[in-house]
Amino acid sequence: MVPKKLFLFLFLGGMLRLWLSYSTGGFDIRCWFDSVKILSSSNFSEFYRFAYPRPAEYEYPPIWMFILSIVGSGYRLGWYASELSPIFRFLVKFPIIVSDILVSLVIFLQIRRWRRDEDSALVPAVVWLFNPFVIYISSIQGMFDSICILFLLLTVYDLEKDSFVRGGLWFGLALLTKQYAYLAVPPLCAVLLKRRVFRGVFLFLATSASLFFVFSLPFLLGSPSEYIASIGMASRLETSLCTRYQHYEGFFFSGIWYLLDKAFHLPSDTFYLYKPAIASSMALFTALCYLNSDRETALNDTLLGSNMVFTLVGLMINSQYLVFPMAFSAVNIGIHRRNYAWFIPEAILSTYFPLRTLDYAPIGVRTYGLLIAFTVVGWALTHLVKACSVPNMAFLRLQIHKVLDSKVQ
Repeated sequence: MVPKKLFLFLFLGGMLRLWLSYSTGGFDIRCWFDSVKILSSSNFSEFYRFAYPRPAEYEYPPIWMFILSIVGSGYRLGWYASELSPIFRFLVKFPIIVSDILVSLVIFLQIRRWRRDEDSALVPAVVWLFNPFVIYISSIQGMFDSICILFLLLTVYDLEKDSFVRGGLWFGLALLTKQYAYLAVPPLCAVLLKRRVFRGVFLFLATSASLFFVFSLPFLLGSPSEYIASIGMASRLETSLCTRYQHYEGFFFSGIWYLLDKAFHLPSDTFYLYKPAIASSMALFTALCYLNSDRETALNDTLLGSNMVFTLVGLMINSQYLVFPMAFSAVNIGIHRRNYAWFIPEAILSTYFPLRTLDYAPIGVRTYGLLIAFTVVGWALTHLVKACSVPNMAFLRLQIHKVLDSKVQ
């Protein structure tokens, strides 16, 4: 049973989001409206042919497009005629708000499963729900990252119960929602393979791959080149940043590359190293996940760690990407009973949008940008240490003791 006080918090969090949703918009909302117009005037399978170019610039897998097609029924019925309509803003943000609430619920259920303590599970769930950063991304900016997070949390929830087919379904939906879910494939498989659940790995991968292919087939037939370009990891903005990165003075969420550029004034060609940096870091992280797979919470830590690798060495970390680690960090803090001081980086990051909206940085724009970048990098590194290093140090100490004991004998 879910406690009544959690339902009260979910209700209040939902009402706050709904109140903010209909009166706020921005660039992403304009893109969603352009996509709705394309869906209303073109064949479904050719959506990417018209939506990938400007003005829509749709560069995502198709799950959000399916949601937009439902929202678009209001456009076809004449309920709204522009992205400024409160009705459109409410409708397009409503699925994201529902996902926010469900993510909070799954965080609570996941922690309670491990700790069997409702109070320990309640705090991280409520921290997620009322995080100003999360509220901004979903209810004001209108980005749908919490939908992908919900699918990934449900993936872990079912895999821990050895429900590999259902876990594969959730994971397939996550892959069809946001590209950063791709990075979770190698470490997740490494953990499952080390646990010697070979049949489970096959069912998990076969289910998620089949679902991905079935959803992708109409677009591979109707607009293959645009679809493949849209679902890739590197966006057009990332590519352009490689040649003019230094001009993005206020782009604070690019973490380590921002810091390196400010410290060493890197040449533009250097930024193309972000892809091999991600690939090599993910290979190392996957190996560490394989070593740590005996831990009961390895699956949740794997997803948190894989996103932290992306946060640490990715070239362009859009602000909404950080909603992912905030959710899995809340689960990690609750399961391992960590000190609530681990929420401090989230509090620092949550100040970014109110201050940017007010065009106010009390310590100076550049100084504030460096503070945010240091926070992102430090947050990612510490979570990676928690996810990997400490258990592996214990593993290495055990091996050293075995060698020493054998020599004494």
